[in-house]
Amino acid sequence: GPEAGLAYVNRIRERAGVTPLPSGMTTDKFREAVIKERALELAFEGHRFWDIRRWKIGAETTKVYGLTITPQNDGSFSYVRSVIQQRGWDDRMNYYPIADAELFKNHNLVQNDGWK
Repeated sequence: GPEAGLAYVNRIRERAGVTPLPSGMTTDKFREAVIKERALELAFEGHRFWDIRRWKIGAETTKVYGLTITPQNDGSFSYVRSVIQQRGWDDRMNYYPIADAELFKNHNLVQNDGWK
């Protein structure tokens, strides 16, 4: 089960002052939490591109959202989340194509799916 990994995730969440994840999570629920945790914790560190491919979740990440923040008369703000870009995704994008030069050098190599 995910209990060993949960302890490490919760140490990070504790350091950040965030509520710990609950114990007793299923493996699937824990995996979802880790995917979300990495997207938030490592947002500007260049990991997302590779995480999307590692977990093959590209089809779920095609919408890019923006946030419109509008000041209100009472000093508060209103927040409206909206799709600002719709990107395309093809499952072949999980892997790069193997360069033709490499395929010519080694005839035992087979091109990655979708790149023939």
